[in-house]
This record gives sequence, C-alpha cells and structure tokens, in this order.
Amino acid sequence: MFPQIDETIPIDKWVKKLSDPDDKKNEAYVNLRSWLTKLDNSKAFDFINKLEEHSKEENKYYLARLYCLKSFVLLYKQDKKIGESFSEEVVNEVSQLMEKAMHFTYELNDDYLEAMVSGRYGFLMSLTNKTELSVMYMMNSAELYDKIQLTPPFTYDYIYLSGMLWYIREYKSSIKYGLKTIGYLNIEDYNDNPYKDLNIISCYNTIALSYQKIQKLDSAYIYYQKGLDMAKKINSPVWKGIISGNIGQIFYAKKDYKSALPLFEMDYTNSTVAGEYDNAANSFQWAARTNLKLNNKDLALIQIREAFILLQKLPKANYLANIYNTKSEIFEAFGNKDSVIHYSSLYTKLHDSLEKAIYQSSISISKLRLNEEKNRYDLINLQHERQEQVQQRNFIIGGILLVAFLALLFMNRKWNLANHQKELALKEKELIEHDMTSAREQLKMFTTNIVEKTSLIESLKQQLTDKTVSAEEQMILTELSQQTILTEEDWDNFKVLFDKVFPLFFIRLKSNAMDITMAEQRMAALTRLQLTTKQMASMLGISLDSVHKTKQRLRKRFNLSSNHNLEEFIAEI
Repeated sequence: MFPQIDETIPIDKWVKKLSDPDDKKNEAYVNLRSWLTKLDNSKAFDFINKLEEHSKEENKYYLARLYCLKSFVLLYKQDKKIGESFSEEVVNEVSQLMEKAMHFTYELNDDYLEAMVSGRYGFLMSLTNKTELSVMYMMNSAELYDKIQLTPPFTYDYIYLSGMLWYIREYKSSIKYGLKTIGYLNIEDYNDNPYKDLNIISCYNTIALSYQKIQKLDSAYIYYQKGLDMAKKINSPVWKGIISGNIGQIFYAKKDYKSALPLFEMDYTNSTVAGEYDNAANSFQWAARTNLKLNNKDLALIQIREAFILLQKLPKANYLANIYNTKSEIFEAFGNKDSVIHYSSLYTKLHDSLEKAIYQSSISISKLRLNEEKNRYDLINLQHERQEQVQQRNFIIGGILLVAFLALLFMNRKWNLANHQKELALKEKELIEHDMTSAREQLKMFTTNIVEKTSLIESLKQQLTDKTVSAEEQMILTELSQQTILTEEDWDNFKVLFDKVFPLFFIRLKSNAMDITMAEQRMAALTRLQLTTKQMASMLGISLDSVHKTKQRLRKRFNLSSNHNLEEFIAEI
C-alpha cells in the first residue's frame, strides 16, 4: 500500500520532508510510520533519536509529525505481553508528546495537519484504553477529512470509531463511518491487505447492530447477510457464528423462535471452538431464552447454567446482565419466586450501572470536545495577542510610515477573531442542542426506569400477597410496602434532567403560585410529561386517590375553573 523507503536517504532529507507545509497528505509521515513498523526495536528508536537531534529546527510542521512518530514507536515497539497494560510512565510521555503535537497544529491552523495528528492521537489513546479521548480525537479527525475531502491514510481507525459510536449509542454516526470504512477498504490500495475482508465483515456487523438498535430490522438483516456471505466466502467460522447469532436475534424479535434457535446454537458452537467464550455464553443465553419461549423450560435452565459457567472464562458485563435477566424469567416459569427476586435484583443493579457508564461516556466526550475547542480558541486568541505586541513594537520602531499598514493588520486580526468567535459560538450551540437531545432521552429513560422498577415491586408484592406467606416472605412484603419509590436522590436526578429539557419551568411554576408545595411541584412536573395517573402514583409511591387530590390542589393554586384543563395550563407554563 505504501511506497518502499529508501534507507540511503540522509537524515537531513527526511527532516526536510517532514517540515514541508505543502505535504497536505502527510506522505512523509505515513511512509516513515509504515517503515518503522518493519524495523526491530533498536533500529526504530535509533532512527527517532537521529530525527530528534534536528528538533531545534523549531519548524512546527516538523515537530508535530516527529512527536507523532515518536509516540507511535514508544507504544508499538514495547516488549509487552498480550493483555498487559502499558506502563503509566510510557502513557504519560505519549500523552505529553501528542498534546504538544496538537498544540502546534492549532497554532498553524492547518486542517490537513490537524486531521492527521488528531487521528494519530485518537489511535494511540485507543491502545491505552482512554476511550473518551480516543473517540473525541478520532471524531475530530474524521470530520476534518470530510471537510477537506481527502481519503484518510489510516482508514482502519474508522472501524474502531464506528464500534465506539455504537457503544455510546450514536447509531446514525456509527452507520455513517462504518459505510465510509467499507468504501475506503474497497479501493485498490487495500487489495493486498490480508485483513481487509475480516475488517469489512466487522463493519457490516457493526452497521447491522446499529440498524437493529434503531428498530430498522430489515436494514439490519441486509447488512448481516452481507457480512455472513463474506464470512462464508473466506471460511471464517467465528464470524459465521457471530453473525448467525445476531440474525437469530432478529428472528427472536419477530417471535419466529423456531428459526432463531438453530442460529443461536450455531453461534455457540463456533464461538466455543474458537475460544470466544464470552460470545459463546451470550449466544447460549439467547438459546435458553428461546427454549423458554418454546416451553422447553428444563432445557432452558440447563443452557443458562452452562452459559454462566462459560462466561467465567472470559467475563463481559453486558452479557452477564443478559444472563441474570434470562435466569429471572426461567425461574419465574418454574414458580421459584425467591430466585426471581434475587436475579431480578442482580440484573437491575448491573443494568443500571452499565447504562450509567454509557451515559457518562457520551457526556464526557461532549465535554472533551467543547473543552478542546475552547483550548484551541484560547490558543488562537493568545497568538493574536502576541501578534499585537509585535505589531506595537514594530509600530514604535518603524514610525509613522507603518501606521496605515499596522492598522490594516489590526483590523484584519479583529475580523479573524470575530469569525473565530462566531465559529465557536455556533459549535457551542450545536453541543448544547446535542446535550438537550441527550437530556430528553435520559429523562425518558429515567422516567421509564422508575416506572419499570415500580411495576416489578408491585408484581412481586402481589405474588406474595396472593398466597399464604411464611415469616420470611412476610418480612419481604413488609419491606416492600415501606419502600419509597421516588427518593430525594431520585427526585434531584430527575429535576436536573427535567430542567435541561424544560428550562425555567419551576421558576415559572412558582411565579404562578408562590406558595406551591414540593409535592405539588412534583405532580406538576409529571403532568408536564403527560404521564398517566397510574404512572404518577407508581413513581411517587402514593395512591391513585392521592394523585387526584394533589391535582385538585393544583387547580386551586392556579385558580382554574372547571372549564379550564389543568394539563393544558401546565403545558403552557
């Protein structure tokens, strides 16, 4: 794919190539990086040391590319066992080098250089498991390559980016970059790459997973089938199993359990043979769930226990949550209520923890992008201030003849600064809108989660109430009856999300009724969300009659006559 390196080229010639601002494709860096991967460790470090001897050149293009090369060698040429983490010392050194490289690109304000350096920063952070930083810089790189309409030199980065966007539930973006990756991989330059087909299969699978998450099952099936056809073509048992299992989930969603079951079993078999125990465990969990739907509850119990044992070999939290959930359903079929309560509780805790981690990752990436844009703006502003100082000095030295010229430069600087401020304001607005959208989704998820938890507790209480209870079961019933469904912490979390979606709501509410109580404020907020009376009662842990009474008090607070609709009045606040 990359040209052969002529090792006879003197080091000063490479310095010149790496310093070239007209090298828009960064070909000198790309070719050297490819060549360094083929050298043994000592030769690679020796070459980097020779380049560093010329770092006093103070050419920012040279330094940015040099620091990218050195960071790559520091990580790629580590004598490290599989699964072993990089030392904190090495990770810190790489982070510092890449921060300097990004600093130079911002000073140069060169989109071509920034696209390459951002992509390299994101790739290196992915190797050190700094997920949020990795996604942030890879997204910046991808957007810049789109802007300058240039094919990125390391398109395999997009495979990782597409997968991480799926993880943080940016499904449309995941599909976008998955399709871009396939397009890049299908160009002639990649025809001799032995991993090309496997990477294309991975992209098809991620695209299909994203379509499945947004409930476009037909589109998901099409891309699963493309991946499966290619897996069969290159005879990859692992991918044939994984994709077959994913197709099985589509059949399961359509309640075609007989078609789904053999696909899950194929995935289990292929993944077990290949040592992909986490995937094998999850596929067997799906098989157990399917057998339960087919009234094969004894077989389902055997399979879910085997899935749990298998997952111990290669643990994965989201698969463990699936197993807990399926176990609770199986034990419910057997009428074992204690086990249902136990595994439902384990599932809820683990599921909530995973949901929180995904939400926090998404928010962290948004904050990182905003902070990075602010840092860039501050740096550009600082440059302008320094330029102003130089201009003032030259004004004193040059005298009256330079006044007009300096005034022109000053006005041009102000114009550029205003444009940068407008761009930053626009990007900040976009991030705020994204945060608003995320808040709406989180508020909906939060509300649904509370209602689901409440429904589960009510169901369990009913099960215990409908039969003669033992002393132990009576204790459980008593504890459940004393539960406060919406705690103060729940309310605080809910209110934060609600304020993002409906800013100034509570302020306007109090302006309409200064002495409104906290209970009435909660009822007004839930009314604004258009929940049913039953849902409100469940969320607040009160009776339906209490809901009606609180609503009547609200009507009196707002002096509403019988002709006025309370819900419409609150919706207009």
